[in-house]
Amino acid sequence: MRRMGPVFWPILLIAVGVIFLLSNLGLLPFDAWQLWRLWPLIIVVIGLDVLLESLWRRGRPGGESLSIDRDSLSEAEVIVEFGAGELRVGAGAPAGKLLEGEFSDGAEYQLRQGQVRLYGSRDWNWWSWWGSRGRQWDVRLTPDIPLRLRFQLGACQSTLDLGDLRVTDLALESGAADTRVRFPRAASMT
Repeated sequence: MRRMGPVFWPILLIAVGVIFLLSNLGLLPFDAWQLWRLWPLIIVVIGLDVLLESLWRRGRPGGESLSIDRDSLSEAEVIVEFGAGELRVGAGAPAGKLLEGEFSDGAEYQLRQGQVRLYGSRDWNWWSWWGSRGRQWDVRLTPDIPLRLRFQLGACQSTLDLGDLRVTDLALESGAADTRVRFPRAASMT
């Protein structure tokens, strides 16, 4: 978890493995297997880690912010890859911005030739959902230019309010999700 750092658990596992290996080889003056009686300590350490992460997140209401300039784009493709958590997408990026938003666990992006790919940070751990509200993204897009939108969603709750956007193409791939979509006002069936 972020509180203890992304390398804490791997280093702990390596250290425990080395202790047991040295004990099995007879290089320690004690039997490391006697330490196994302290196994409840593992649960205590994991619990403390989850608690500290939860308290740390509570102090960060909006998480990290991200803003991408529109530059001279006359149209754009936005790809949103989102796994578990809560996703909100709508209009509202300020003038001159293609996209802006707040991301509880951070977000990364790739921008090339009018295409933005937005995806989750790689340092999110598998137990981060425990004791927390989970990953939350609030993404605002520009209503000023035509957009091709691609959503690749996992097990999440998402609200896609596209009513005030100029959407020319929409693709939605979803897993076990609760997805609510408000289509653009100017949408037509063709």
